Amino acid sequence: MKKIIIAGAAVAIAALGAALWMLAAPSVIYQVNGTAVSDSASVNVEYESSMRVQDLADHVEVRAEYDGRDVSDTIVMDDVADEMVQLGTYTLTYHLTEDEHPLQVQVTVQDTQAPQLHMDTEYTTRTGETFDVSRLNVQVYDNYDVNVLDSLSMDAVDTSAAGLKESVVRITDSSGNEAECAITVDVRDDASAAEQARSILSSRILTTLRSSSMLRTGLRKAGNRMT
Repeated sequence: MKKIIIAGAAVAIAALGAALWMLAAPSVIYQVNGTAVSDSASVNVEYESSMRVQDLADHVEVRAEYDGRDVSDTIVMDDVADEMVQLGTYTLTYHLTEDEHPLQVQVTVQDTQAPQLHMDTEYTTRTGETFDVSRLNVQVYDNYDVNVLDSLSMDAVDTSAAGLKESVVRITDSSGNEAECAITVDVRDDASAAEQARSILSSRILTTLRSSSMLRTGLRKAGNRMT
């Protein structure tokens, strides 16, 4: 009976010793962009044109202490794909030695910049004629979306009676960033036919911009094929 008690006590002491050793064992303390973390962290990065996946590391500063010593100069980042960045989340993995003390940083690439909207703000149309986005003289640009022009919209303009009518033109990118511009439409009974010619020109401008967007899409895909 005494032997069983002694054996049980020995096991308990061994377990306690192992636990104390684990508590006292050196551990790695990481810092990501100045914030202490354990083995994972999250970072948001604003999208930039021509940004590649390996460029994300420029936005992540990782430091480490091991057993009270600064060992930041021994940190290594695993290789990542050599491709253009898209909106979304990428994982960067850091470690001190091969397969030891890994740190995973989730880098979310986001777009918070609103599209740029440049346009005429004063228009003239004839009473009873439809006035919609095809009548606008507008140019748009977005830092990420190549087809942002497709989201162009405007408040309805009532042309049933003559007078100055106000409307708001809006454009929204895929991340929900919006730009808007207020316009004034002079609805007149005696509007000249010159306004019709202007509408045709505006439509041609919109078509040209859409063609330019298609070209930018092709360039982005070509960039992803580069090695």
